[in-house]
Amino acid sequence: MTFQFKFSKTTETQFNIDASAIERARLEISDAGFDLLEICHKDEIHLHEIWKNSKTSKVIRFNIIQEDLTDEVDECEDASRQDVVSELVDLWLELRAIRNHFTEVSDEEYFYETPKPLKPLEQFWQKVNEVKEERDADPEAWDFLFKGCIDETIYAYHELSYADRAAITH
Repeated sequence: MTFQFKFSKTTETQFNIDASAIERARLEISDAGFDLLEICHKDEIHLHEIWKNSKTSKVIRFNIIQEDLTDEVDECEDASRQDVVSELVDLWLELRAIRNHFTEVSDEEYFYETPKPLKPLEQFWQKVNEVKEERDADPEAWDFLFKGCIDETIYAYHELSYADRAAITH
C-alpha cells in the first residue's frame, strides 16, 4: 500500500483592490497576522501582492486595479532562458570572486594551488627552528623550564605526534 502526501496545504484567496485602497488593505491584513510574501511589479506598474499567515498557512492575493490603465497584465511574465542564464553567470562570477578572496591564485586564472601537508621530517625541522627562536628570545625562561642539557631537537621530537615520531625513526 502506498501513500501520497500533499505537503502544500495552502489555499489562495484573491481580492481585487483599487490602487488607492491598498494602504488600508495592507494595514488590515497585517493586523490579522499575515506577512507580506511577494510584491509583483511590471514596467513600473504594481500588479499584485501575496500575503501569507504563518499559523494557518492561508494565502491571500491582492490584485491591484489601476484606475487609468485598461489593458493591464494580470500576471508577471516568466523569465526567459536568457534571463536565467544571465542570472546564473552573475552568480558564478560572484562566487568566483568570493573564492578568489579566500584562496591564493597562481599566474593562471583557473589554477589554484593548495598547500601540501608537511612531511613528518619537515614538521620536525620546522619545530626545531621554532624552539631555537624561543630559546634565543628568552634564554632565562628556557633555563627555568628545562635543564641545561635539553637540546632543541629533543624537545621538538617529543612535540610531534606518535605517528610522526615513528615515521621519522623507523
